[in-house]
Amino acid sequence: MKHDIQNPDAVRFDWLLRRVREDVGVLSRATVPLVGALVSGETALPAWFRDWLLGELGRRVPLDVVSPAAEAVMRLREFGRYANMDFALQEVETQYALLQALGLVGEMYRAVDFMTQLSERIAQMGTGQASEALPKRSDAR
Repeated sequence: MKHDIQNPDAVRFDWLLRRVREDVGVLSRATVPLVGALVSGETALPAWFRDWLLGELGRRVPLDVVSPAAEAVMRLREFGRYANMDFALQEVETQYALLQALGLVGEMYRAVDFMTQLSERIAQMGTGQASEALPKRSDAR
């Protein structure tokens, strides 16, 4: 869909999609599934944007099977919310140890950095939460 150059919202939205595609393009192949794990559980993003972003990530690396590392990142994220409780702390330590054994701790931090940068890019589009800055739906990119 072509946007009217006079529409500043459309220009900013195009800028965001272009930048995110570039950001995805420079991720290492090992980082992509870990970013996918974080994106899939990010409820602050509209569902259509999560789907679009997962599609972009899937162009780099197939995401149809969740790797043990991606599952560890998902579990770290969820159990990390309760890390002050014994059951959750044990799970966090176990998943971190798995990432260490796989040699992917650095990739996990790069995935977190990607998500931080994504949040900053969305914030540059406007004020407020990601769900407020992004359009409610996209009609194809």
